[in-house]
Amino acid sequence: VEGSLREVEGASALLAERPGLGRLISASDQAGMRTFLERFRVAGRLSGCGVLRGSEWLASAGTLVDPPTDTRAIGVTFHETNDPDRPLMVAAWSDYSAVRGLRVVTIRALDTRAAQDIAQGLGVGVALLGAKRASASAGGPVEGLRTRAILERVPQSRRLRDGSFMAVHPLIDDGVVAMLVEATRHAQSV
Repeated sequence: VEGSLREVEGASALLAERPGLGRLISASDQAGMRTFLERFRVAGRLSGCGVLRGSEWLASAGTLVDPPTDTRAIGVTFHETNDPDRPLMVAAWSDYSAVRGLRVVTIRALDTRAAQDIAQGLGVGVALLGAKRASASAGGPVEGLRTRAILERVPQSRRLRDGSFMAVHPLIDDGVVAMLVEATRHAQSV
């Protein structure tokens, strides 16, 4: 997950420095901006990207998220969705260096594919959960572990009744738990 965050932040910083995008913005070339952003999105393996003035989208490509209410905000934000295949999005916001008052954003879904990539690297089962969805689930030792991770804002782990081992790591955004990374090692692997 940290790798995805760094990649999205790096892509945002790179997009913020692109002079070709500035020329398209100056010329008010909407089609050119969309084409430029779509190529950038595909090359960066992003879910979406765009350019904003305040809270207004000038141009975009792919999946978007709601911009922060502070129209000057920069940095990384997490977004829960209602799409079970793409439950979480991470967005990186940067000031566009060539034109004052503009921001760029790059977005990547933290989806089942991202969880599988993490699982392959760790050799354990991994699930990515938005904090709102995780805290809405009720009952049982797994939910208790999730709740403690959210309330205490520190990783939690325990052996479950079936002998498997579970760890829940909260990711914090602006002092609030934005998502949980759950890792499970099944009993036969322990």
